[in-house]
Amino acid sequence: LQAVCEADQERVSGLLEGALAGSSWEFEFRSTNGFDFRSTIVPKFDSEGKVDRLLGITQDITDSKRDHLKLAAIEKELQQKKAEIAKVSRLSALGELTSGIAHELNQPLTAIANYVEAIKDIVELESSENKDLLQILSNLRNTTFRTSEIISRLRGLIQKAAPHRSAMNLNDL
Repeated sequence: LQAVCEADQERVSGLLEGALAGSSWEFEFRSTNGFDFRSTIVPKFDSEGKVDRLLGITQDITDSKRDHLKLAAIEKELQQKKAEIAKVSRLSALGELTSGIAHELNQPLTAIANYVEAIKDIVELESSENKDLLQILSNLRNTTFRTSEIISRLRGLIQKAAPHRSAMNLNDL
């Protein structure tokens, strides 16, 4: 028991007592020098059925345990990488979906802007007294273009496009 680390001594002592009482045991323990061992103890009985001696085998499992811990760490890292890949895959699918939606939204917005421009041209030709209507149409056209620009920027963000920078007057926002 002197070679068994202090933390395992009581447990190993109990197992040895159990073996002396007639039970077989397989157990692991750490030695005082930090090595890990697996032991199997089997009692041998005399002709009267009493324990005559104990037969045992002890195997150094330090490298095996160390390898097992390394393997567990590698498996954990692999699970993390799989989770990252799944997340990237979901983001990629979301990006494709968003890009498709942006494209589908830009088409009707462009059509609306063209219709507004045509109506504005017709109103200007027919009468110059509809300044309120012309202002509403102008605002509608500007809002449509601004919405289209927002969708384009969103699309660029999701597609990881290079950032587009431009000077803007904050008062215009």
